[in-house]
Amino acid sequence: MLSLISQDVLLDTGCSTTILDTDEVEEIGLVIDRANGRPRRMYGVGGESELCYEIRA
Repeated sequence: MLSLISQDVLLDTGCSTTILDTDEVEEIGLVIDRANGRPRRMYGVGGESELCYEIRA
């Protein structure tokens, strides 16, 4: 079982996805899988975009 304790976490329960900081979850073995995932551009409040990597976990 994987576990990670983190301070100040906000999960949007009305959203169909969850975005995690790769630097934070790498220590429990959750890393970018370029063979099975795909890059996506995500847009947040104010229209700011960020390149993300999408994979089903």
